[in-house]
Amino acid sequence: MENNRVLQNSNKNKTIAIILNIIAIGSGHFYVNSYKKAILLIISLIVTIYSFYFLSTIYFNKYIFIINIILILSIYIYAIYDVLKIINSSNEKIEYQNLITIFFYFICIYLFLSVFVYFAPIKVFMQPALSMTNTLIVGDRIITSIRDHAPTRGSLIVFNYPKIPEIYYVKRCVATGGDEVLFQDKHLYISFHEGGQWTKENYPQEKIHVIAGKTWVLNPYMEEFPGIHYDENVNLFTTMKMFLSQNDLDMQPIVVDELPKNFNTEFNAFYKKVPIGKFYMLGDNRDHSNDSRFWGSVPQEFIFGKPHIIYYSFDNYKLKWNRIGKKI
Repeated sequence: MENNRVLQNSNKNKTIAIILNIIAIGSGHFYVNSYKKAILLIISLIVTIYSFYFLSTIYFNKYIFIINIILILSIYIYAIYDVLKIINSSNEKIEYQNLITIFFYFICIYLFLSVFVYFAPIKVFMQPALSMTNTLIVGDRIITSIRDHAPTRGSLIVFNYPKIPEIYYVKRCVATGGDEVLFQDKHLYISFHEGGQWTKENYPQEKIHVIAGKTWVLNPYMEEFPGIHYDENVNLFTTMKMFLSQNDLDMQPIVVDELPKNFNTEFNAFYKKVPIGKFYMLGDNRDHSNDSRFWGSVPQEFIFGKPHIIYYSFDNYKLKWNRIGKKI
């Protein structure tokens, strides 16, 4: 029986076996009837890739990435080497020409993985802070698709933090270029650049307010996205005044006659008009979010993508099963 298998494998095409293993690792071994090896290779690759994603969402640096690439390449190179060995029969050494073939495919695989990682249409990010609670919680790993068009109001967006572009943030887009933003404690007003008539056609009357001759919507998006909330035990207005005194606030202090004035200060609101081509991003946990109110609007070129699903959630060494696969 064993001799028959060796004889059958000796007639197998080496190039086909190698290409099959590159396209779908293990398939080359299925081609030469080495089923156990095929299954082990598939499991090894899945475990390696999943471990990399897991580690990268806890702590990511170039060394973890390099180690992962080396491990994946090693699995592929072993798969190619082993399938050639099986075809040549287990008693023969790999010929010199076959080593050249392995090196050639090594280069091809490396280039393929490099291009795939760079141009991959999805990325995985971890939610490390409380700014998006209850929409996202600490430990959520979110799958994000890359998008090359402007975000819409109300959508969750992953973007580069304007002050440190190497860091990624996830917030909700509340206003786009030309919109005006007005903030009092627990009250966010948006005046949309489309004008008052458009606003009246798209928002209920009870949420619409006329302030300084303009039409504003109070706390838009809260009904549509229940994760948006304020903390009754926190006075963010006071915190913003402190940041203002340190010249570390994006919004401007103003006096609005139509709004309450019991803030023990010469102004009673903060105001910002979003520049054209930029977007105003706020956390859903409004009183615990470092967002555009403090560091400003996000330019179009800093927009990375849109989160879609929580592929798993892990925090304090506990896996949160109820959040796996949850749509965002």
